[in-house]
Amino acid sequence: MSDLSAIGEAIRHYKLNSGGGYTEWSKVPCTDDYKMHVPSMGFNTVGPIENGKILFRWLTDIEATQELVNLVEFGSYITCYLKRSDKGGGVLDVVEVFKTDDTGKVKRFGPFKHQPFRRIKKGGQMTSFITAAVNALLLAH
Repeated sequence: MSDLSAIGEAIRHYKLNSGGGYTEWSKVPCTDDYKMHVPSMGFNTVGPIENGKILFRWLTDIEATQELVNLVEFGSYITCYLKRSDKGGGVLDVVEVFKTDDTGKVKRFGPFKHQPFRRIKKGGQMTSFITAAVNALLLAH
């Protein structure tokens, strides 16, 4: 988590202070029409109003907490590795991928359940789950 860009630092700050909910998230520079896609939950939101009302309300309802395990920045992609838990005692390893635009603002992001040894056959080639998840995020929007 060293030598992060300004947007990488902003995402890191949010992840370390995520208990502040939407108020903390709103400090992260985003495009006006940023997208959040979570197929497993049926979320496909656009912009700050939808994300605040849908995503952050859901996170509040389930009393979600998260621990930032690592953050990796590679070009216009920022990947967060998280331990997420909820009020029901569920704990999940999650990988969130953020895609930034040319001005350094988040334009889309989505979480993925981390399954480190699962392989997916795609087009005759074996790809890791994380690579497939990133590709799905990019192709979804």
